[in-house]
Amino acid sequence: MATQRPNLYCRPGDYMSLDVEKELAELFLLEVFLHRTTEDLRQELYSMKDFDEDVAWGMIDDVGTGFAEIKHFDRFFNGLRMRTTEEDRFAMIRRLEMDGDHRINKGDFLDFIRPFEPFSKMLTRNRCAARTGDRIPIKEILENREKKATSQSHNCRRKA
Repeated sequence: MATQRPNLYCRPGDYMSLDVEKELAELFLLEVFLHRTTEDLRQELYSMKDFDEDVAWGMIDDVGTGFAEIKHFDRFFNGLRMRTTEEDRFAMIRRLEMDGDHRINKGDFLDFIRPFEPFSKMLTRNRCAARTGDRIPIKEILENREKKATSQSHNCRRKA
């Protein structure tokens, strides 16, 4: 059983250390990067001539049960000879499923793989980012995280 540090409660007027603020900002930047990357992949997937939603769902729900659980993803990834951990597959299911039953139905699956924004908006965003140099420093964030050998305690401090 994993141990967890006790919760630290901050009162109004307290603030978190700069280390905590930096970690929080990095978490948000990584989430934005994940969103942008998955949206680009969704757009690419839907622009492929031979892509079909029903066939894609059939690759996951390979036995035709109408839903997918972790064992379905095990078979899918094993069939592609891709190694994933059980933790990775559970995380993926948590991200895809919406009703808390730890199973993914076709609607959840399609909602996840369908692009959120129009293709033209994605192209505009990518052109603007390339022109302005707007990028998320993912490499630097990940390198800094690896350099941290020990974690520092994160405490709230009272404003002076």
